[in-house]
Amino acid sequence: MRLDQIASFAVDQVIGRLLRRALVLLAALAFAIVAICYFCGAGQTALAVNYGEVVALAIMGGVFTVLAGACLLAWYATGRKKPASGAPALANPRNAQLMMLVEALMLGYSLARRSDRAR
Repeated sequence: MRLDQIASFAVDQVIGRLLRRALVLLAALAFAIVAICYFCGAGQTALAVNYGEVVALAIMGGVFTVLAGACLLAWYATGRKKPASGAPALANPRNAQLMMLVEALMLGYSLARRSDRAR
């Protein structure tokens, strides 16, 4: 088995796993949206019984406005991180070892493919 076939197989495995995980996440997101719609209807009905239709809609709008604001604040807070200095991939010794192994494999492969080597 050649190195490019091994690399292709590894990439296919990673992409396939990511694709399956993305599909499961997308299905969970769709079900969560449907559940939110049903809970909103139930909440509006319960509020309408106690406070009236207009006040119930205002309460539901206020709740979702607060939730949207909290999401925007969280998005803003997590997006303002400074980039790490240096090479973050080399900070972990295991990552450094893996990078050295990949570099050695690539060097060996390129040396084996050279046509001007001594015979």
